[in-house]
Amino acid sequence: MENKNSEIVASCPAKALNFNVILKEIENENVTSFGFDTSNLSDKNEKYRRAVIVSLGPNCPKDDENPINVGDTVMYDHYKTSPLTLNGIEFKTLMWGDLVCTV
Repeated sequence: MENKNSEIVASCPAKALNFNVILKEIENENVTSFGFDTSNLSDKNEKYRRAVIVSLGPNCPKDDENPINVGDTVMYDHYKTSPLTLNGIEFKTLMWGDLVCTV
């Protein structure tokens, strides 16, 4: 997983500013025990989604109690993001305080 996250981080040519965070959303795979893929049905209504942090702004807190670094997988509030497309790749931006947890 670490190798895949480093590839995702390398795909972003931008650097976040202030308290902003740039994320690359990770698709959730929701497969039932019968092999039925319900990803599109369940992701549509989920408030919290998974993503990889590709850039942290310089003002984001960097302390030992809550270490969040570039390349970490996090959960975030989907409704508080803004879309960002760079070189044809879709990213999401949000404020540091809207991150929910690390995964």
